[in-house]
Amino acid sequence: MLAKLKGSHCPYGAAGMKELKRKKNSLQNSIKRTEDDIADLEKEIKLLDHDIAVLDYTDENLANQKLAHYQKVKADLDQKLIDWEQYTEA
Repeated sequence: MLAKLKGSHCPYGAAGMKELKRKKNSLQNSIKRTEDDIADLEKEIKLLDHDIAVLDYTDENLANQKLAHYQKVKADLDQKLIDWEQYTEA
């Protein structure tokens, strides 16, 4: 879209082009941050998967804490994936 607007007949003018570029950069930064967050959460889930696989369920308090943390990280990942999808469709 921006490539089409770079011609001398840009209906947005110079100020409009700067605003479009600013919005594009902001969106690209949001996508990059979200992708980094997704990668970090996926790494954490991988570690938690191992922890849960060897978890001593006789220690109910520890087991509940680990499982609650796992559920929170999974929910955070789900939200980041939704965010990423929205950013990339914008």
